Amino acid sequence: MLTTEQLQKFKKILEEEKKRLEGDLDRVGKRNPELKGDWLVDVPDLNAGVSDENDLSDIYEELENRNAVEDNLEESLTLVNRALDRVRTKTYGVCEVCKELIGEKRLEAFPAATTCVKHTKDFSLDS
Repeated sequence: MLTTEQLQKFKKILEEEKKRLEGDLDRVGKRNPELKGDWLVDVPDLNAGVSDENDLSDIYEELENRNAVEDNLEESLTLVNRALDRVRTKTYGVCEVCKELIGEKRLEAFPAATTCVKHTKDFSLDS
């Protein structure tokens, strides 16, 4: 089990990462008022009278790029929030597969890790 000092160290790292991710999400979208923890991409005005096909294509390409960025940021935020939940329940740093401690070097490299290096391939966001 991680010491109290180690837990506090990783909690601080995770909270800083959460703040950074939420800031990045604010730049590409906004919080979904109907679904907690969900974000919506800011959609450009598609009725702006754009008549050039290339301009319209650029708008849709930008929208798709923003969607991809938002999806990745939201997935990372979900992992960080789950890690913070594990800090609160004092299960942080324990591999979800074998129940052994996750190495501190792995946690430093990827603080939201849910598995030890041995079980990394078994990791799934849905677990």
